[in-house]
Amino acid sequence: MKSRWTIRKKLLVLMLLTLAPFAVVGAVWSGWLLSEEQERVRSFTLDLARFAALEVDDVVNQAEALLTGLAEAPPIRRLDTKGSDALLSRLLPRYPSYENIIAVDTKGRMYGTGLLDPWKKKAFLGDRAWFQAAMRSDSLIVGDPIYGRVKGKPVVMLAYPVKDDSGRRVGTVSVALGLLLIQKVLAEVPIPGDGIITVFNPDGRVLARTADPEEWVLKDLSQTELFKGIAPLGSGFFEGTGLDGVRRVMAFVRPKRPPWIVMVTIPSSHAYTRFWQSFWAQALSILGALSLAVLLAGLFGRGLIRSFARLTERARAVAGGRLERGGVPEGAEREVAELFESFD
Repeated sequence: MKSRWTIRKKLLVLMLLTLAPFAVVGAVWSGWLLSEEQERVRSFTLDLARFAALEVDDVVNQAEALLTGLAEAPPIRRLDTKGSDALLSRLLPRYPSYENIIAVDTKGRMYGTGLLDPWKKKAFLGDRAWFQAAMRSDSLIVGDPIYGRVKGKPVVMLAYPVKDDSGRRVGTVSVALGLLLIQKVLAEVPIPGDGIITVFNPDGRVLARTADPEEWVLKDLSQTELFKGIAPLGSGFFEGTGLDGVRRVMAFVRPKRPPWIVMVTIPSSHAYTRFWQSFWAQALSILGALSLAVLLAGLFGRGLIRSFARLTERARAVAGGRLERGGVPEGAEREVAELFESFD
């Protein structure tokens, strides 16, 4: 015999079908919210990266302003060792983030320094890449990260050309910018949660990192998939696995002055917190509505089924020849009551 659907089952299906459009609308709405949230996270993370890049630019601009002024100072232009030492040694204490300020002639010999060390007359810097680049340029040069020969700390050399009254190049004036300064500047960027800001040089070396800098600064990441992906690009945003193995949203930009890359990363779980809170609130609302529908269908169906069961008994009684009046069961629905009355 072919199985028949019970009234209760039909009522339950009817309730679910009634709520189904709301569930579909909820799913579509959640998809739209996710798309909106992804765009918000993208814009927010890129804005943070741009802000951090501006801070890095400001560090370089301040150094350039100092070097531009020093390049015009008479002792520096005249290659006056005594006068240059006196000038630079007075200035250096005012800039605690600079490991040293030096003047170097065209042959690579240092003739002025802020650190009055006895060995400075013997110091030869002509073999340094930053010096060689500075001798070929008429503007500011930002060197690669190195360990300073005086203090042994990681620095970046910023060099500016020095010319005499006739316009002839006579040397360079430079600052050894301690990478700790960049670290301090980035620490002031209001990045949320476990967000991390990392600064790379063009060769993939880490210049600064707001998380575990001792472990990461000057680390070569040129062969990592992450750096290979961002190195050819000017800026961008993507989501993937960060250097620490955590899934993150990542935005990167290039500052205007130094040829570096500034990257901001935020754990995806934190970046999309607002969306997931809204999603789960909506999901629980829909689940609650479905649960209530099932409960109501069960309660309503139970009374209706009880009435039909009694009606079935009355029909069987009539079929068996028992024609006594049975009355209408209390609480019976109007349509069912009419059926009972027709039997009587």
